[in-house]
Amino acid sequence: MIFDKLLKKDEDSGKTAEAESVSAVDYYAEGKAQFYAGHYTQAMEYFQAAIAEHPERENVYLKLADTFLAMGKQKEASSTLYKLLARYPDSAQAQEMLKKCQSKPTPEPPQKMEEVSFNNDDEPARINSRTASNISSDAFSVDLGMIKFNMIRVEGGSFMMGSPDNDSDAEEDEMPQHRVTLSDYYIGETQVTQALWKAVMGTTVRQQRPKEFRSLPMYGEGDNYPMYYISWDESLEFVHKLNQMTGKTFRLPTEAEWEYAARGGRKSQGYKYAGSNDIDKVAWYDKNSGYRTHPVKQKSANELGLYDMSGNVWEWCQDLYDDYSDCYQANPTGAYVGLTRVIRGGCFEDSARICRVACRSHDVDVGGEIGVRLALSKKKNTSWLFRKILYLFTPSNEANEQ
Repeated sequence: MIFDKLLKKDEDSGKTAEAESVSAVDYYAEGKAQFYAGHYTQAMEYFQAAIAEHPERENVYLKLADTFLAMGKQKEASSTLYKLLARYPDSAQAQEMLKKCQSKPTPEPPQKMEEVSFNNDDEPARINSRTASNISSDAFSVDLGMIKFNMIRVEGGSFMMGSPDNDSDAEEDEMPQHRVTLSDYYIGETQVTQALWKAVMGTTVRQQRPKEFRSLPMYGEGDNYPMYYISWDESLEFVHKLNQMTGKTFRLPTEAEWEYAARGGRKSQGYKYAGSNDIDKVAWYDKNSGYRTHPVKQKSANELGLYDMSGNVWEWCQDLYDDYSDCYQANPTGAYVGLTRVIRGGCFEDSARICRVACRSHDVDVGGEIGVRLALSKKKNTSWLFRKILYLFTPSNEANEQ
């Protein structure tokens, strides 16, 4: 895991690093998160900050060089590797990476299609026909050839996140309840299925089981079953590979985005669970699941058309886990420091209380009950504004308006 505080012995250099500050660990962790989300500039900045804080770590230099290569900056990648070799001349990984840099022409940055945008009618623009097609004004479909999945638009707004003090079901970490405002975004209609995971990662749920725990049970297998036995790191790797395949910038949802969507966004009816106050209508949990997962979309959807946001499998979020603040927040991204990541939604073996939309938990490793749901930021289309400005400042149009 990335939260081992980078203190383990380097496999190639044979050296044990000195104790690091928490901030260096956090910079490195966030750098990896940004890298796997395809945000290379931000990743570069985090890795550089980690090196400035603690310049002795071989793996941070390697990841920074990898980031430069992903950006098509071969010169900067080589410079980073030379700096590493000045510290650790015997670094086999640095030597091998440097050979590749010198033997190949400067790589082109990943070709990205146009981000999902909106026209004046707020309808998703059509993307390359191989990777996406419109299915409604509030959603679009991504086609990978053998598998398709849908992304649902969530209109931004403000909501009260967490639970009130008088909620008898609430856990302590759900309080204080606080106001959060979010911008528009997209979120997956369902949890990532085993078919989608295999199409991107090439592994089945059986292959995902930790090698040291092959005796762990299988909780459901099939193309339409949710994927599980995945760590937070692996979910980021999945997102990174999916972005390379589609040219898009999928990511994990923030905890605030997850809860807002689970509550139904602007269409919320104030339900306890995602889509109903009757949990049996919307969730697989300990009383009806048979202690196993079930194919997605078998229960009713919530107000936004999202399935299984209560129950079936837990879902990784982007955020580091920490206590809530009572301060107003806009597009929050979670704690700055922490050792575990947020998971939401409850699962097939949890009680109804744990499957409430306000309930929180956190984890740090692979779980047989943890899956993932995709998110995607909405790119604002401001072309109408530029057209208006051009119109107003065209001499003939100024004369006409007078």
